[in-house]
Amino acid sequence: MKGLASVFSILSFVGVVILFVLHFSGNKAAKSPVTAPSNNAIAAHIVFVNIDTLEAHYDYLKSKKEDFAKRQEAMQLELQGSAEKMQKDYAELQKKAQAGTLSQSEGQVAQKRLEQMQQSLETRRQALTDQLV
Repeated sequence: MKGLASVFSILSFVGVVILFVLHFSGNKAAKSPVTAPSNNAIAAHIVFVNIDTLEAHYDYLKSKKEDFAKRQEAMQLELQGSAEKMQKDYAELQKKAQAGTLSQSEGQVAQKRLEQMQQSLETRRQALTDQLV
């Protein structure tokens, strides 16, 4: 068994040496340098921008980010206020209906008004989203 291990070890060493020699003494003519095409093509330039540093030192970007955050918050507050008003009106309508002080015609009018409020809320939400983007 020890003799077989020694044979494999020697064969592995010889294989590594052969690969080493082939790798470093390979065909030198095959390794020609890559040249750019000379057909008046516009040369492409790769530019690296460290966006973290740019954001940290770019005051205009900071101010615009703050403005955007303020606008977004104001729009969210407006939508939230409208939604709360609609919920409040709906709760009042339910109370009147449960108390029996709401006629059928008043209920239909109130239901249509609530549907219009919901539709206008969705329209306003979409408009604000489009405006924000």
